Amino acid sequence: VPKNVVAIKEWAGEEIAGSVTFQLEYSYTNASGETVWEPADFLSDGQWEKTANAGNDWRVSWEDLPETDNSGNTVTGYQVVEEAGSGWVQIGNPVITHDDTTGTTTYSYTFTNSITTSYSVEKVWRPPTRPPPL
Repeated sequence: VPKNVVAIKEWAGEEIAGSVTFQLEYSYTNASGETVWEPADFLSDGQWEKTANAGNDWRVSWEDLPETDNSGNTVTGYQVVEEAGSGWVQIGNPVITHDDTTGTTTYSYTFTNSITTSYSVEKVWRPPTRPPPL
């Protein structure tokens, strides 16, 4: 479980937003043995949600993260999601680094956006036969 988490926004082409919002989520194991992911809103002063923009070089970080939540659940992981508008979120894959001197693990997430002007679509029939003509 990381003690530090970094989120970086990158733009492919020109920047298309003045800022982006990153949210820190955490996981724990519930009484049924299932992994549950929730917003890390137990962090003080609303620090589970941070804004990246040109002023902070599109970079935010969380440091010295707690090992338990306010209910005493042991944190089993942290991840960053980016609010992408209209209820959509992006979940990044971290690059994990470990500092042997301090024993600290850091997860770094990079989110890259670009403008898409065309899409490819493939129709797949399930089951693999086509329906009869109308």
